[in-house]
Amino acid sequence: MHFLRKYAAREGTTKTGITDAAMVALLAFSWPGNVRELENAIERAVVLGPGPEIRIEDLPRACTNKTASSRRSCPPT
Repeated sequence: MHFLRKYAAREGTTKTGITDAAMVALLAFSWPGNVRELENAIERAVVLGPGPEIRIEDLPRACTNKTASSRRSCPPT
């Protein structure tokens, strides 16, 4: 939520939350790139995603698919 607030303020968007499906995906991913990788994924979702919430569709595919746990990291944004 910290990164969501940070990038929503910077971009002047009205993003205020993360859908349940997106949160489940974020929590399930191992984030091998550590907090920087998570921050980049949230920034990307804030900048590119429509609507008031980050949806699972707004996150990098590698972080949300069923084989994501076997991947080393999300692709760069």
